[in-house]
Amino acid sequence: MKFSTLKPNIQSHRGFTLIELLVVIAIIGLLASTVLASLSSARSSARDAGRLSDIKQLQIALELYRNANNGLYPTNPTSSQVVNMNSGTANITPYISPIPKDPTHTGGNGYLYNMGYIAGVWNRTSYTMLFKFENQRVNRVGKVIPANSWCSITGGSGNGYSTWNGMNDVTGVYDNSSYTPCF
Repeated sequence: MKFSTLKPNIQSHRGFTLIELLVVIAIIGLLASTVLASLSSARSSARDAGRLSDIKQLQIALELYRNANNGLYPTNPTSSQVVNMNSGTANITPYISPIPKDPTHTGGNGYLYNMGYIAGVWNRTSYTMLFKFENQRVNRVGKVIPANSWCSITGGSGNGYSTWNGMNDVTGVYDNSSYTPCF
């Protein structure tokens, strides 16, 4: 009598099927796209925080300039661009160096500055600056500033550059015809 050893017919599983691999790759791709989308939003928020810091630094530099120059703010830089405030009576580099630049907007879309303009006359007792934030903001009076839209900052004893800040030269009231105040 011959005895045969019975071997179970078990095949070893040596890997994953193509379908299993494709499912895993699809799940990883979905997770990666979600992370990248939230990372992009965080980056634009970080750039806006940098812009806010730049605004505050520029305002301080302008006040230091005014204190050192008999109460007068700088004259208009070339093309109204803040980055050009480095010579003559527009030179703020002794008070802030390097001059801040917008992280994404450049040239005529960067930070802009104009000295005051009241009743058709340029004056150096006030100023207005324009900035663009990447994300929608709400200013202190509850007005919505859409993403990538200009908003204005005015400083000094006058109304600033009324064409930019929406201030009516005669009444001293915002008439909403220009750029929304940033704050």
